[in-house]
Amino acid sequence: MGRETVILKGKSSGERAEAGTEEKFSRTVLELARHPKNMGKVEDADGFATVTGPCGDTMSMWLKVEEGVIVGAGFTTDGCTSSIASASMATMMAKGRRIDEAPRVRPEEILDALGGLPEENRHCALLAVNTLAASVRDCRERRRKRDGMETAG
Repeated sequence: MGRETVILKGKSSGERAEAGTEEKFSRTVLELARHPKNMGKVEDADGFATVTGPCGDTMSMWLKVEEGVIVGAGFTTDGCTSSIASASMATMMAKGRRIDEAPRVRPEEILDALGGLPEENRHCALLAVNTLAASVRDCRERRRKRDGMETAG
């Protein structure tokens, strides 16, 4: 049976779910897919990355950092229910963490927090942590460039 993607009526264009999701996904996954946390761009972000997973889903993530702590995180994805829920959970886990701790978030932590994902969707948690880690790398690179300019000037 093929996977059908449907737009949830009355929701933003980014809120999508697959037909038959009630049986496949936990209540947490369904809630985050229907009402994502931290969806959207973060203004004046300190770090940004876009990663495309092996399934073709693309995820973008923005981070705002103050005094070494992630105070803002946002995402967009063109992916399925699992991608939306995984990205939402990754940004929720990132907020409040020190920037050096954020890349330590593991797919298993996201899967546990979501109440699991079907085997064919587990890679979405990996996509979320890879996007988070890439955003942290971008943040660090921007900081190195900024710090280098300040010492040179």
